Amino acid sequence: MISRRALSRLLMTLVGPASMAGSDGLGLGRCRGACANVDLPSLGYDAFCRSFFDIAASGKLRAGATGPEIRREMRSLFMQRRLYRASSDAMLVLWRKRQDAFSVVKVELTLECGLPVWGCLGIPDGEIKGLMLLAHGMASTPERCFVDADPDYMNAIGKQLCQDGYVVWCPYIVQIGNQESQNNIAAMLA
Repeated sequence: MISRRALSRLLMTLVGPASMAGSDGLGLGRCRGACANVDLPSLGYDAFCRSFFDIAASGKLRAGATGPEIRREMRSLFMQRRLYRASSDAMLVLWRKRQDAFSVVKVELTLECGLPVWGCLGIPDGEIKGLMLLAHGMASTPERCFVDADPDYMNAIGKQLCQDGYVVWCPYIVQIGNQESQNNIAAMLA
């Protein structure tokens, strides 16, 4: 069992001090060093990660999933047979920003297991060709996938997909733990 103080120190080491939560992050500039060190405190993800401890300590996390059955070949990723559903139809909009030929909306929803999810939803202005799930690189945040201020980071793939007519869901993937745990969390957020 890890203490709150030890967890807080670990998070501070990884993400730096807290600042304003949930700010509009599409004004991001070019990264100098690790994008995560810049993005997480300024976009509120550090406080978001710290909230997981309080949720777990209050007994609000549940293991059961009642969503659709997962295909057999994918169950090892999800560690169970079913998907988590959103706990209700309500989705909190944290902010909305218009871009070239698409909009980006930062949203929060809670899965039926009790885990809150933050992510960015890119919505094209014109005809929709389909939905893309974007599991962004572990060095940054969903917001950075929709801007080309930093052209070396994934070449603004979320922006390109939106401009090509795809709705893009890009959840924030918790960047703490080993690769296996990150894969499990990424699968759950899908």
